[in-house]
Amino acid sequence: MKSLPLPSNLVFRNHMVINREFEPLLKENGLDDFDAMMKFDKGEVVKQKSKYRSTIHFYLTEKERRVSVYLKRYRFSLISEFVKNCFFFFRTYSAIYEWRCILKFKASNLPTMTPIAVGMRRRIPFWNESFLLTQGITPTKTLEQELENYPPPLDSIRVQQKRVLIAKLAALTQRMHGEGFKHQDFYLCHILVNSSVPDDPLLYVADLHRVRRKKKNNKSWQIKDLAALNYSASQKFISRTDRLRFMKHYDPILANDLLFLKKIVKKTAQIQSHEEKKDKNSHRA
Repeated sequence: MKSLPLPSNLVFRNHMVINREFEPLLKENGLDDFDAMMKFDKGEVVKQKSKYRSTIHFYLTEKERRVSVYLKRYRFSLISEFVKNCFFFFRTYSAIYEWRCILKFKASNLPTMTPIAVGMRRRIPFWNESFLLTQGITPTKTLEQELENYPPPLDSIRVQQKRVLIAKLAALTQRMHGEGFKHQDFYLCHILVNSSVPDDPLLYVADLHRVRRKKKNNKSWQIKDLAALNYSASQKFISRTDRLRFMKHYDPILANDLLFLKKIVKKTAQIQSHEEKKDKNSHRA
């Protein structure tokens, strides 16, 4: 990491790359060291994929400043991941990878998390560990949670607010795809919304650990992301008209392309089938 040229707003310290704006805050809380970051044992566990991959939420304080942060940590064997890559077409995404995706999103003026620090180190032969620290976006909730505020029937004001939300989501999705990004995990739970001003909500894309980018856009990429949105948008809150309205905002031409729409529906059904199988297997376990 140290050999890579760094932008002026980033600095290398103790096996870490740190956003200069947050360097005093990390020092104040004793987290300006790689080992301290990996051994940190406080905070609320937000996600625990395995004992080797977790996300926790906590606060950093400096004088009267209190900052919400999320810490992702990865520990994995290079040998086992190599086997997955070769035989199961599985790609390992480290904290460094997501950090770079965040910076690319920022450079493209796409709203996402603010990166604070990142680090990676090989502890023993064939073992890697890494972390990513980002600033929490407050006040926000997931778009999946936000939609629960729109149970039918809606009055005229709430209908208009919902339409604004759909239009903004479509515009953000179109911008992301227009910049050549494929999220690959584009569910409503990975989109954050600040609805402090209901008539002008702010949307952010989170969880960029699987994002890929190519200069030439690919319709199969669009279909997978759009199907993920379609699957995660509950029929209880999002009607067929809402879905068509989204597509018209996203791309008026594709909104009238029946073959394209059928492919989204087909991919949505595949996602649903896959999730149902996962649920059955988890219950058996």
